[in-house]
Amino acid sequence: SAARAAVLAQSLPASYAAFDVLELAGLDVRGRTYERRRALLVDLLLPLGPPLQPVPMTTDPELAATWYETLPASGIEGLVVKRLDQTYPAGRRGWQKLRHTEVRDAAVIGYTGSARRPLALVLVMPVGDETPLVSSPLTAALRAEVAAAVADRAGAARTSAGATVTAIGLGEVPYRPLDPPLTAEVRHPSTARHPPPEVLRLRTEP
Repeated sequence: SAARAAVLAQSLPASYAAFDVLELAGLDVRGRTYERRRALLVDLLLPLGPPLQPVPMTTDPELAATWYETLPASGIEGLVVKRLDQTYPAGRRGWQKLRHTEVRDAAVIGYTGSARRPLALVLVMPVGDETPLVSSPLTAALRAEVAAAVADRAGAARTSAGATVTAIGLGEVPYRPLDPPLTAEVRHPSTARHPPPEVLRLRTEP
């Protein structure tokens, strides 16, 4: 309701940071360089002020490096690097994302799919609140490796019915628990706003 929206706006204020402008007053500006589109974006949003604002931008490498190192503490996952003379490449990515990621070991407490064809792993990271996370889909090679590793534990997994976990973009999904857990090396962004962790390999050494 409008009343609830007003209350939430006060208790949980939101900001909107625009990265680019593609059309302005009915005019397609994708063919203009990023430098010109940026000027249009600033001219459009600056008079409005927060919470509507252009995303911060710099051409200073030292300042960009400082942002990259310090902004993750605020939940910013990284930087987007664009050429000033670049037009907007519709239908494809023409810039580079620099995300903060960390490779670390995670406990594999279960998997989605079947014992013969695991689809993703259910992980607990070594830092954080120990909330289980669902990995990105496994590659074919990793599916075979995980299937072999869990073969001797599948019976125990089948006895634990009804286990579910929240997967990014999917909601609650069922999974098969593993006890004791396995260990996997995963790549995971260091901020709260992130895609699912990517499994790099299982750790099979003692």
